[in-house]
Amino acid sequence: MRKLLTFVLAIALVFSFAMTTHAGFKDMWAQVYSWDGTLTADGRMELTKVTSGITYVVMMRNSIATPETLYYYQSDAMTSLANPVTGTNYTAAAVGHDMVRFRVDPAETNDTYVDLIVVDQAGGYTAFVEDFTEYKHSIIIDERPNVRHHGVAFILTTTSSTECDTGIDFDDVTIIDDMAIEVGTAFPTNTAIDVGILSTGTNGDADGFIDGEGMGTQGWNLLCEGGVDLTVPVFSSGGEMGCLLNEPKFGTFLGNFTVGSSDTEAGGVYQGVYLRRNLVIHGSWENSLSYKLPLIAANTGWGMIHFWFTRIR
Repeated sequence: MRKLLTFVLAIALVFSFAMTTHAGFKDMWAQVYSWDGTLTADGRMELTKVTSGITYVVMMRNSIATPETLYYYQSDAMTSLANPVTGTNYTAAAVGHDMVRFRVDPAETNDTYVDLIVVDQAGGYTAFVEDFTEYKHSIIIDERPNVRHHGVAFILTTTSSTECDTGIDFDDVTIIDDMAIEVGTAFPTNTAIDVGILSTGTNGDADGFIDGEGMGTQGWNLLCEGGVDLTVPVFSSGGEMGCLLNEPKFGTFLGNFTVGSSDTEAGGVYQGVYLRRNLVIHGSWENSLSYKLPLIAANTGWGMIHFWFTRIR
């Protein structure tokens, strides 16, 4: 009897230790649905379950500085899960099983909440899910046509300077009208990003959206007011006109510019000009969003490409 009691106590101690070790961890899951604006006969949203092509990032509540550390859903072995989570892991039976699902120890008070950015790579439609918990089990992505949308692509650590396909493929007849870079964790200061449409395809251009934007400072490096990098260009008054004195970091997909030589109009000095435009993906155009970073040792930053677009039909 004494041996049995000792054995039972030993087992209880093991389980107690395991529960203490995993006390703050939560297993979270949600089905992902898209909505194209269709309503049922009684006026409810008609949703479609998305079973592939979903990528997402799990972040500390109210912060983008560092993505959360993730593990496989219900994994007592605490198998690590790369964050952002890829479309491949979303569909893998042993990982996502066609769902957003993971184990996490939320790094905020009470170990309760995380924030999610969930992206449908078919079109780039994106949902921001604030204060996600283990009790929320559905995510709806708005994919209506003729509505301006905000999308996100994740910038990952790279071991190559070649062009990287984000996996996002824009729908046919999509107008892309603006783009911005948000740096969560600063890259080395000599890092500059190009963003474009995959250059190996028809009318592709690796730096068509953003051309050489710096990644060394946390925050919004490319402000989207008119597609102009307000941290670089200087618009100074020259009589009745302003003069573009420095080079913006946007590509030809979003506009054309000529840098002026002075902020003075006297003597016929040339004034810089900026002509705004939008890109329309249509017909035989390549539709894959891409980015390129230089090959730099210990390239450990992370960030996001934000884009604004409308599918017109």
